[in-house]
Amino acid sequence: MWTPPSSFPISSITNDAFTSNSSVDRTRQERLQQLQQAVQNGTYHVDTQQIAKIMVERGVLNGNEWD
Repeated sequence: MWTPPSSFPISSITNDAFTSNSSVDRTRQERLQQLQQAVQNGTYHVDTQQIAKIMVERGVLNGNEWD
């Protein structure tokens, strides 16, 4: 399982990126904090099958990354 380097600046992202009081920003900040916690706890799961499927659909392996 991939582990982010200890110097990964995610805490600054959660503190600085969402300063608005809108409910959308609060929801995004809560989700980002949940993801941050999952990564730090080692419980974040990446669906490699889904990633592979999307890569094939988008032609990433054929050099057409962002069609």
